[in-house]
Amino acid sequence: MAFLELDHVSVHYSGSVAVQRMSLSLERGASLSILGPNGAGKSSLLRALSRLVDSGGTIRFDGKELPRDPTAVVRVGLIQCPERRRLFPNMSVADNLGLGAFLRKDSPRIREDLEWVLSVMPRLGERLRQRAGTLSGGEQQMLAIGRSVMSNPKLLLLDEPSQGLAQIIKDTLTEVIHHIRQRGVSVVIAEQDAGFAASLSSDVLVMEGGEEVFGGSWDQLAGNPTLRQSYFGLV
Repeated sequence: MAFLELDHVSVHYSGSVAVQRMSLSLERGASLSILGPNGAGKSSLLRALSRLVDSGGTIRFDGKELPRDPTAVVRVGLIQCPERRRLFPNMSVADNLGLGAFLRKDSPRIREDLEWVLSVMPRLGERLRQRAGTLSGGEQQMLAIGRSVMSNPKLLLLDEPSQGLAQIIKDTLTEVIHHIRQRGVSVVIAEQDAGFAASLSSDVLVMEGGEEVFGGSWDQLAGNPTLRQSYFGLV
């Protein structure tokens, strides 16, 4: 049985279709990149998984139908790190990290996870008392990911994590996400940067107009020159 399974999932906004009858499956511990231009439906698909928007179809997670309540979704371990980070800018780095563990009761494990986050992202440890809004863009993205890890994810959804970041910061984020995967966390990444996404996943889904136009491995995508040129400008 797949760890995550979508069956004909659709999302509509005011009569327009954002995601059209999407079906896919993901095994436990696997990673998937979702690629496509702006408006392709990537973020809407992630929001459907987080139950932040209403959707048709069926979503099963970890052997059960996914709850419809977003808080219940967090409790079962499906965590989204949102586009544009959505931090609390006037709160400290420490308080933002603490909010990630708001629903948890396992205090010893929370302390262990915080130590792990600060070991993998030491810049956050150096800025624990600093307001989140004063961090650089790359540091804010690391804080958003660290906050998500504090929620104890089984599946982590990352929405455009490399957006607006320099290549050196993207390289650091790549290392951080690899560390997260080594903890057994499954990862789904919505991205426009194909090179960044390819370094983080074995499989790829390409969307346009809310629909799947390709699904398979990166090697299969590399062997499709039409898609490579049309969507990513690769030759």
